[in-house]
Amino acid sequence: MIKRIADKHGKSVQQVLLRWAVQYGQTGVDSTRDGTVRKNLIAVIPGTGKPKHMESNLGIYDFVLDSGDMERMRELREDKTLEGVIAADDMVWPEGL
Repeated sequence: MIKRIADKHGKSVQQVLLRWAVQYGQTGVDSTRDGTVRKNLIAVIPGTGKPKHMESNLGIYDFVLDSGDMERMRELREDKTLEGVIAADDMVWPEGL
């Protein structure tokens, strides 16, 4: 699914995932399966020391995922396919963060 979205935009899977996180984080709200609404203001901070990866990370700002792309990726999240990748709610953060 994500590979098809990446191919559609001429981007890598990694770029699509980063772009999704940026767009998802900017929406401010999201509905969960039980209908509750929560805020999703997410700061995406990709890190790398490799110039090639830095260039790729910056390549997420020259395209936008359409509502269909966002919906398909939301459905993947509900199916728990991306749970460990994108669900920051369950992460254990170091104290002080």
